[in-house]
Amino acid sequence: MVNIRAEEDKEILKSFTADQKAERTRWRTSQATQIDEADMEKEMENLEKMFANAFS
Repeated sequence: MVNIRAEEDKEILKSFTADQKAERTRWRTSQATQIDEADMEKEMENLEKMFANAFS
């Protein structure tokens, strides 16, 4: 299960079965939606500060 979720090699992904692809998609979707709006805003502010410091 962990191998399916962690795999990034496009050649290996091509050989996945439909069930393996579905599991990987479910996992990636759940991981992508775990950041809430407040956390996202905080991260964006940190990123803006980092760029401001780097280029000013």
